Amino acid sequence: MIATVHHPLNKKAEELLSNFLSFQCGKHWEDFIPQTSNSNCGFCMQCNKNVHKVHTKAEYNLHRTVGNCVYLTKLALMELTNLNMDTLPSFCEGGGGVPTKP
Repeated sequence: MIATVHHPLNKKAEELLSNFLSFQCGKHWEDFIPQTSNSNCGFCMQCNKNVHKVHTKAEYNLHRTVGNCVYLTKLALMELTNLNMDTLPSFCEGGGGVPTKP
C-alpha cells in the first residue's frame, strides 16, 4: 500500500510521521483522482489503490486495522501527536502513507 506526504519533509517531520506510517510517498492529496461517492477518498493511479483522508485518531485507527492507505490531515496529526497548532511542525499541512501495524 502507498499514500502521500503533502510536501517535502524535514527530518523532524519525517520522524513524526514515521510513528504512524510504515511507508510514506511524495504525492499531494490533489494528485489523487477524486471519488464521487466519497470526498474523503482518492484513487492513486501509481499504485492502483484508494487513499482515505483521515481527520481524527478514530478514523486513523479504523483504517489502520483494515490496512487501508491513509492521508493524515493536520487535525489528525494534532490528535495523534497531542501537539497543538503552535508546536506542530510547520510542514504539517497533512501527510500520509501506510499506517503502522496495529
